[in-house]
Amino acid sequence: MRNLLILAPILLGACAATPAPPPPAGGGECRDNNLAQFVGQPRSDALARQIQAQSGAAIFRWLPEGTMVTMEFNANRVNAHLDSANRVSRVVCG
Repeated sequence: MRNLLILAPILLGACAATPAPPPPAGGGECRDNNLAQFVGQPRSDALARQIQAQSGAAIFRWLPEGTMVTMEFNANRVNAHLDSANRVSRVVCG
């Protein structure tokens, strides 16, 4: 029992939540710089790079129609929502 009491703080420390990683160096915060211009375009790697460059976001994410996503807001992320034809229906920061 005594050994368990000695190990308890060590074991509990292993369960502690790790802090969120810091934002990328040099910013990377998403800005809505006329992102609506991409609506209607078909999904492609080149388009993803264009959207990310236009927004300045550090993180890019495709969201196909019907995809379940978490509700947390990330200022460094840009989301490109797709319709059933795999075309961009909207682009938003978050």
